[in-house]
Amino acid sequence: MIQTKPEKINIVVIGGGVIGITTAWALAYRGHRVTVIEADSEIATGACYANGGQISVSHPHPWSSPAAPLIALRSLIDHNAPFRWKLKCDCTEAAWLAAFLWESHPQRHRRNAAAIAALARFSLKTLRSWRTALNLSYDADQNGILHLFFTKTSWRLAEAHRRDLEAFGIPAIPLTPTQTVERDPALAPIAKQLVGALYAPEDEVGDARAFTSALAARCREAGVLFRTSTVAVGWTSRSPQCDTPLLLVHPNGKILPLSSAQPCRASRLPSPLDPEPLPADLYIIAAGGGSPALAAPFLSRALIHPVKGYSLTLPILDAARIPRCSITDESRRIVASRLGTRWRIAGIADLAGWDTSISEERLRSLYLWGKNLVGDAVDWQRTERWAGLRPMRPSGIPLIGKTRAPNVWINSGHGSLGWTLACGSAELLAALICDQSPPILFPTIS
Repeated sequence: MIQTKPEKINIVVIGGGVIGITTAWALAYRGHRVTVIEADSEIATGACYANGGQISVSHPHPWSSPAAPLIALRSLIDHNAPFRWKLKCDCTEAAWLAAFLWESHPQRHRRNAAAIAALARFSLKTLRSWRTALNLSYDADQNGILHLFFTKTSWRLAEAHRRDLEAFGIPAIPLTPTQTVERDPALAPIAKQLVGALYAPEDEVGDARAFTSALAARCREAGVLFRTSTVAVGWTSRSPQCDTPLLLVHPNGKILPLSSAQPCRASRLPSPLDPEPLPADLYIIAAGGGSPALAAPFLSRALIHPVKGYSLTLPILDAARIPRCSITDESRRIVASRLGTRWRIAGIADLAGWDTSISEERLRSLYLWGKNLVGDAVDWQRTERWAGLRPMRPSGIPLIGKTRAPNVWINSGHGSLGWTLACGSAELLAALICDQSPPILFPTIS
């Protein structure tokens, strides 16, 4: 392990999303010289741009669950299913799906949930500490999350979910429909549809993009350098006698980052881009869906695959009719969060490769759900529509730790919990890099 006490080293973080920026801050705070590179012309334009906004510690169970195989089969015939997947000839996706099914075994699912829960609790504690110390403003709200259940079958499963959360040290209070409306009167229009709810009082919401931008400003004040429109295109060896790779970049934001279908190899690039070397003592891959290609020479199975999600962000017209609590509709996999003067509805999961186009059919599911709940309390004529790719691992557990290359580390694959796990993942990785005791027990790579 690289020793960094008392020596301070030059570190390059690849990726300017919430994972990359939190990682940059955790290392800069420890006195290291950090540079962040981002392929886009500005930071926070990927998965954290318009996500659901939830810090959902109460949802540590990964998507790979015992019920997942049946859900996947149903999605082949139900075009309105929360999860949609189509058979296709894609070896990378097939390998990811095979691993996903393996991780759906009950014992592995519970083990994965326990690990995610530990990281989520630590991450929330870290977020609160940073927010206070740095005076970060990002439409944060601490009214908790209400998990809504609309069928008797799902409500019976909710009790098992609540017991799991209790074992993980995460509070979740069961509520009747009447108690749910007492908790948040804005839910009165759907009270008759409800069977019950779980209230998670410790959970929070906030605009992940605004948080990332605010933290990036603190990073700059601490001396972190930012290079946007800079694409990581591969690696080369520093010298024939040296086994520490040197990152190659191209300063052109119009060039797309490598995908998993274009694995990089040392000294071998996908096209003659005339790249430039970017020297550093240590590199951290936090490039979301682009991470597997960059990590390919140094990790045997960096199974991180993009899963597309959607959101609608709407100006609030009648605040009294918008729920103060964040909402999770467990059956439809839809969440809604109040972000200052805006209301955001997000959800849906499409296994559609690298396609970021917006499906009107999928957005309609969010529209109908929101219309049923709040009617004309928001301005549907001024809707911001968004689709983005969540970098997801089959187990739901992100890759955090050192690769086979002595100077290349990774912090990626957080899936739909990137905002929830970001601060804790950054602190955990920084502690490992600085040879400090890990703050929590977590299955890191080494």
